[in-house]
Amino acid sequence: MSDSPRPLGAIADRYRGYAPATYLTLMSLIQAIAVERLVDEVQAAGGVLVAADWGSAVVLLQAALLLSVILLSWVSTVQGFMMLPWVSNIDDPILPIAIGIFQFSTISLIGLDHLVVWSFLMSALGLVAFNHYKRLFGELREEAEVQAYRKLLSAKAVYGGLAGYSLMLALAAVLSLFEVGDLRVTAMLMVSSEICLIGVLAAWLLAWKRVMATG
Repeated sequence: MSDSPRPLGAIADRYRGYAPATYLTLMSLIQAIAVERLVDEVQAAGGVLVAADWGSAVVLLQAALLLSVILLSWVSTVQGFMMLPWVSNIDDPILPIAIGIFQFSTISLIGLDHLVVWSFLMSALGLVAFNHYKRLFGELREEAEVQAYRKLLSAKAVYGGLAGYSLMLALAAVLSLFEVGDLRVTAMLMVSSEICLIGVLAAWLLAWKRVMATG
């Protein structure tokens, strides 16, 4: 009986050894496919985009926000595996697939016809990401290297950027739902949410640069 735990330990060791690389490979493939789908949708909306009005601006901003989400998903995943200790969670097998389904769904909803649904979904994504990062850093808060990395990352900038991003898109969705304001207001709110998201992406990239500079 004393030998029985060892086979399970060997399985756990194998999982820890292969899971990060497998996860990262799968995420990279999903993000590459998502970018291809996004380009296809933008090309399909070419007739809308040539019009010099606020409707075309909104569609372009939808594409810009989705591209930023794809980049942030990949950059944060890469850094998570490269910079932080691996912590296994029950959602590991389904999270990359769920992210892909979300991205493909929101890409297919680009356009003014589904603007309210699209805005609510994109806003919800920011809240999910906010909770994910809070949980990740909370689980690893005792690790000395994580504490050092958090200082380089500027976690407050990440949390604030995600909160601002979600708030702006939620407000855009509510205003569109109740037909308050016009597309110009929606476009301005989307620009604000894009600025917040770029700030989050910049925080991750700067942390990456600072870590590499210490080497």
